Amino acid sequence: MRQPQWLLIAVVECLFLCISGHCAYHNRKYITRNIISMHAGNVTELVHRCSSTKCCASYFRLVGNQAEVMLEGELPSKQKYHSMSEQSLYNLDKEENLSCVDGEAVLPLCSCRTATPRPINSADLEIQQAIGRGHFAKVWQGKYQGSVVAVKVFHAGCKQEFSSERDIYELPLMEHSGIARFFGAGKSLDGGSWLLVLELATCGSLHHLLCDKRGSWMASMKLSQSLSQGLAYLHSDLHRQGTHKPVVAHGDLSSGNVLVRADGTCALSDFGCSTILRSCSGRPGWDSLKIIADCGQVGSLRYMSPEILEGCVDQGWSLVQADVYSLGLLLWEIWMRCSDLFEDLPYETELGSSVTLERLLLYVSQMNKRPSIPKRWERETQGALLQELVTDCWDHEPDARLTAQCVVGRLHALQTIHSV
Repeated sequence: MRQPQWLLIAVVECLFLCISGHCAYHNRKYITRNIISMHAGNVTELVHRCSSTKCCASYFRLVGNQAEVMLEGELPSKQKYHSMSEQSLYNLDKEENLSCVDGEAVLPLCSCRTATPRPINSADLEIQQAIGRGHFAKVWQGKYQGSVVAVKVFHAGCKQEFSSERDIYELPLMEHSGIARFFGAGKSLDGGSWLLVLELATCGSLHHLLCDKRGSWMASMKLSQSLSQGLAYLHSDLHRQGTHKPVVAHGDLSSGNVLVRADGTCALSDFGCSTILRSCSGRPGWDSLKIIADCGQVGSLRYMSPEILEGCVDQGWSLVQADVYSLGLLLWEIWMRCSDLFEDLPYETELGSSVTLERLLLYVSQMNKRPSIPKRWERETQGALLQELVTDCWDHEPDARLTAQCVVGRLHALQTIHSV
């Protein structure tokens, strides 16, 4: 009987290739398939070879316990893969690591995630007035069990979007001052809507606050620190008393998706584009629960990292580092409104108020440009340190960017210098 053959993708970074010596498959090539190339039709320069690209992908057919490289091909539909990681080639002697869907290999999802459902009693919820609207939901102010809350109302047809966001809030150990407080989720009394009940941030979004007024040094520092601390916590992999909070990549970090409380601190919200990552004992790399759809990139265009714009990001740590790129733009946005240092959105001066994917690709990815920083920053100690901080966040290479936790440390040091 012929042994079954499986197909899996191995994504090998350039650094790994350099360390491990000359590539045995020098002429291996793959064809880029992202939202731009898919709409452009037959375009040359989409075929990449290992000898000239920083990152290349290829297919390996597993025959018995041997991996045979397939020298060229297009990536199959991502929908057939449960997960991808930065180290996707597992021990070939352990075939239990592989499973089959439609004859193709998939990496099984890890089972280390345990949700904490928080159903609400809709009878205790009073919806009062509309305060905002998003792509899939309308936000209302209301009251729930005596607390003033924000109620995110999804139409019945948006159950998937509702579930995606609810799943993030219901993760274990998700309570943190830098993340919007979650009261619970459920259905409306008439059954026609899905509801998320969250804390009400009286100052609205960070974008609204920054458009409305300038801030002092201390106010800007409080915004920056609380924002960075919230993202660092979201990115953390925590184990406490048998409970596990996995790493979460936000995926849509923008000033419109950050809330500001009355005390001037930030809270992350809007997790509809987020990805749950897990690092499980006994398995290398990162596993991702959510697949980025073939329809293209998710999130707010202006805040997307170069690799997201290009459609070349994998489902692992790169998603976390894409958040750090967005964080760099948010820090720039906050400090550009600081009355002690200097009102535009990122790239608004350079590209105008309405940006397109094509213009961002040219400016951010190909030209490697970033929002302009005032010359005054260079003349002041704090300004120069801030410039170094944001540029280290929005570096073109994901691996060269800071982590969110490192940003927290840099901001603490900066605050100490200012207070001396």
